[in-house]
Amino acid sequence: MPEGYRLKHLRRYLAVQCDCGNVSIVTYKKYTYKNSKLHCVFCGRKIPLRALRILAMSDDLEKLRTWVWEYNRKRLKSSI
Repeated sequence: MPEGYRLKHLRRYLAVQCDCGNVSIVTYKKYTYKNSKLHCVFCGRKIPLRALRILAMSDDLEKLRTWVWEYNRKRLKSSI
């Protein structure tokens, strides 16, 4: 590697849980903004991101998407 070469920062993703119980994915950068809010597509509320519970964190978006999809599917299946 030549001197002065920096590796590109990986984008990190978080799986956060809304008060209604469903999980959504946000970027770590969005999570660290001071006044960032999440619009939950399940319950329709806007909640400050820092008030939400973090369930998982990953650099791989596809793996996190499948994990969130399975989590939400199991949660909805058990409530029926």
